[in-house]
Amino acid sequence: MNAAACVLWFAGGLGHERYRGQGMQGESRITSGDVSGTGELVELSPDGVVVSEYTRIRFVNTAGIRLVGASGVDELVGRSLLDFVDPQMYPVVQERLEAVMQGRAVSPLEYALRRLDGETCWIEAQARAIHYEGRRAILTVARDISGRKRAEERYRALFEGAPEAIVISDAHSGTVVDVNSRTESLLGYQRAQLLGQPLDRFFPMAGDSSPEADTPRITTLASARGDPIPVEVHGTRVRDDAGRLLTQTQFRDLTERHQRERETTDRYRVLERIARAAPLNELAHEIASMVERQCEGLRVAVLVRSGRFLIGPDDHDTAIDTALFENADASAITGATDVLLPDSIAAVWHDPPRPAPLHGASITDANGSLLGAIIYGPADHERAPAHDERTRASLAEAIKLAAIAIEQDQLANRLSHQAHHDALTGLPNRTLLMDRIEQALARAVRHGDEVALVMLDLDEFKRINDSLGHATGDQLLEAVGLHLQDCLRADDTVARLGGDEFVLVLPRAGMDQAARVAQKVLEVLDTPTRIANQDLATGASIGISLFPDDGSAPEALLQAADTAMYAAKTAGRNGYRFFAETMNTAVTERLRLENDLRAALDEGHLAIRYQPWVSLADGRVRGAEALVRWEHPIHGLLHPRDFMGICEQARLHRRLDAWVLHQVGLQAAAWRALGRDWRIALNISAVELHDPGFVDMLLRTIERADVSPAALEIEITEHAVMRNSAHTRRQLERLRSGAPGMRIALDNFGRGYSSFTQLRALPIDTLKIDRTFTHELTRTGPVDSARAMLGSLADLGHSLGMEVIAEGIEQYGQHQAAIEARCDGAQGFYFSAPVSAEGLEAYADRGA
Repeated sequence: MNAAACVLWFAGGLGHERYRGQGMQGESRITSGDVSGTGELVELSPDGVVVSEYTRIRFVNTAGIRLVGASGVDELVGRSLLDFVDPQMYPVVQERLEAVMQGRAVSPLEYALRRLDGETCWIEAQARAIHYEGRRAILTVARDISGRKRAEERYRALFEGAPEAIVISDAHSGTVVDVNSRTESLLGYQRAQLLGQPLDRFFPMAGDSSPEADTPRITTLASARGDPIPVEVHGTRVRDDAGRLLTQTQFRDLTERHQRERETTDRYRVLERIARAAPLNELAHEIASMVERQCEGLRVAVLVRSGRFLIGPDDHDTAIDTALFENADASAITGATDVLLPDSIAAVWHDPPRPAPLHGASITDANGSLLGAIIYGPADHERAPAHDERTRASLAEAIKLAAIAIEQDQLANRLSHQAHHDALTGLPNRTLLMDRIEQALARAVRHGDEVALVMLDLDEFKRINDSLGHATGDQLLEAVGLHLQDCLRADDTVARLGGDEFVLVLPRAGMDQAARVAQKVLEVLDTPTRIANQDLATGASIGISLFPDDGSAPEALLQAADTAMYAAKTAGRNGYRFFAETMNTAVTERLRLENDLRAALDEGHLAIRYQPWVSLADGRVRGAEALVRWEHPIHGLLHPRDFMGICEQARLHRRLDAWVLHQVGLQAAAWRALGRDWRIALNISAVELHDPGFVDMLLRTIERADVSPAALEIEITEHAVMRNSAHTRRQLERLRSGAPGMRIALDNFGRGYSSFTQLRALPIDTLKIDRTFTHELTRTGPVDSARAMLGSLADLGHSLGMEVIAEGIEQYGQHQAAIEARCDGAQGFYFSAPVSAEGLEAYADRGA
């Protein structure tokens, strides 16, 4: 082989297969001419080529010059090879050079080359003995492997830093070739104990994990201590630099995951039981058991706050004063307020009693209020539990779960209370009332006792609520609830049915006892109570039913008491009545009439009639009063006095008002369109006037009917004004501002004894003198005083700038007296009875 071939074979084969062969045997003879003759080929080599006599350099190609960072060959010839070797590698390099000089073949050597600029690069060097210019020499071919070494270092760093245990084994023999440090920490074996061993000795099933498998397999390894280690196994095929087929097996430790899964399962089990409203004592036991399973050697209990003590789920648990937790600092163990409990508590808590540290970690809500505590200590006084991260996490989780359980229990108790108690007064509601009645009746049956049910309705509540506002009304209801409780015995019950209705349940009470309680209630409610800077007394109508005389079931007794209460209200209010069977007839008739009225409103069986009032100056129709009539299929034509009381009690007056206003508004608009500028008067009762929503309803109706407010007049009675003049004034002023042009008339004037000052303060346009004064004009005997009174009333109205109309004119003499009293207009049967819209038109046309 010539020199050029020797150099090129040597350089070309370097490093391709690290473990293949041991180089060329024998020597090659190279002269300077050989080198120079093949200079072009040598210079083209990417590897450094060096010829040295032992360590002294004789020749270096261009790649070698670049490799060491020299500027030219003269800078290198004559220097020692060892100048470019780390001193720690001297012995190794010298040993190899001596072996080459002795004619022995050596394997390639990897080491760090020291460059002239002080930098270091990694090379792989292959040396061979040659003759150069007649002398024995060494030919060295050096390849820069810095990039490969960096890649290997990165791979090794990844290999050693991997979170999973990685084992490299021979794919054919199954022996372990390499392991990373995680494998050592996972199993507890040293690397030397694993290398060269059969893979399945330490890693069962690892060899069965097919590299082509998509799904990792789960198995269990045994540590050096014999502890089982659950792992997930995944294998892949790789080749090393020599082309050897290897298996890389990864073992992912599942211990923490399994622990987390168990903890998650425990947590979800507790949360599910909380959601299912399991008893709090059972949840406390389960939370404590959860911590004890997760933290070996720990004994735990969950205590719940009850007043100023923390009480355990079992009766024998020691109560702990909450004051122990009030000023304690946050614990490093749990993150919650944690205290070392006194030895006296610790000794009792441990079984058998013994001195051992016992801690209590507070359980608080989001606002920091104390809900309870987790008490924990060693289960075995000879073996203290570890306060490691897992223990801290487990206790912290237990505190969270216990807080949820306690708050949910408190919420359930609150919801139960709300479901059975009135939100305003805190008294039992209808649901709890029925349960209390059933219990009272059951006891009465067993012992042969009587039971009285007392139902009451506050007589003046609606007026107070409407005039003074709902806030005042609510305060009054609360005060009534307290007053009623003061009237009862410890085992009696007072409940609020809703609105202003209350029921008293009196076990072991007959007629005499029930009458005494009813009288006491009337006296208490008739006594003024100071609310919102006012003294308010409401009075009540009371109905009483007795078991077993008036019924044997709760609903029957309540119905009987309600019937008796209505009878008391009808009899004049502020009194009580015992149920009597004859009351049912009146109640039945009232209910039938109420249902008929509902049907009449739904089916349009009501009608509007108009009674005109005429001008006394020219006798022409100037307006009319709208009057509702009900054509009942059985009772015939009914006037408002026959059904308005039922209408108001049944809360139907708003529907009736809206219907009347709508009909009158449409009719007034139609008359205006025909040139009949009549003013239509509407009667407004005291209930309607004091209804907070009445004004808004009236204004909406006027707008929908598209009628001018000037076509309407609102009539209110003098009595309604006298009941609450301040509230009346506010309502009328709202009407005046909301419907400009609409007039307001004071009806039945002269009967309510209103003062001049009150009249002047109210926005009144018309005075309608009550019919009693016109009727006095036709009685036998002197009528001068009656005429004088009529004239005085008319003068009073005129002095206040009001229009004056005399009502109840039925005879010619009354008509003349009204003219003499200087009244502006008159109304009555003398002119016309209430008629339909068409009848009014016909009457007006005749008069014209």
